[in-house]
Amino acid sequence: PLTTTINSATSATATIPNTLLANPGSANITYVSAAGITSNALAFSITGNPVIETINPPFRNVGSGAFTLTVTGSGFVNGSTVFFNGQARTTTFVNSGQLTAQILANDLATAGVVPVLVNSAGENSQPVSFEVLTPLTISSLNPSSANAGSAGFNLTVNGTGFESGNTVLWNGQARTTTFVSATQMTAAITAGDIATAGSFPVTVSARFSRVSNAAHFAVNQPGSL
Repeated sequence: PLTTTINSATSATATIPNTLLANPGSANITYVSAAGITSNALAFSITGNPVIETINPPFRNVGSGAFTLTVTGSGFVNGSTVFFNGQARTTTFVNSGQLTAQILANDLATAGVVPVLVNSAGENSQPVSFEVLTPLTISSLNPSSANAGSAGFNLTVNGTGFESGNTVLWNGQARTTTFVSATQMTAAITAGDIATAGSFPVTVSARFSRVSNAAHFAVNQPGSL
């Protein structure tokens, strides 16, 4: 029961204490007459500031095309809008903890970090970073071959999308890697890696569990063509 003032036969005013608004949710409002007759119920929404917990996916490659972004958090209401880099995007309300938004191909035209936020009932969430990444690729190896039984050496890996902290993998095994630039890294290849003739895949491992295409390094048997 709330402290109620009767204004007329069609209007009454009730005072809602702060304690009943402490948590987001929904409350049913009913009116009970002096004779004890209870009206139908209407829903009253209690919203908090929207909060983003995760976005999925958290990244896309430059030029990869339109996609659906799932935003998970709390405090969302029907009519909430997802903003991508400051621009409102078509948003679907799933429930108070999830929204989806249609991200355009043009939104992925340039590499960089893009803020994502939710406006819900006039309140903005904190921004969460979405990354538009240069594709992770290997274009060439230098050298690209060696003779079996040769000494270890530094392998230069050329490509795109490299970052500090990336790792060169030799036949699936991490090797000591030095970041040179966004298009070049070097890796220490051991004598044991080239002890036996064969073709060995070289890849680059990066954030978000990304792995580049494989470039193959040829280990030749000495004296063979």
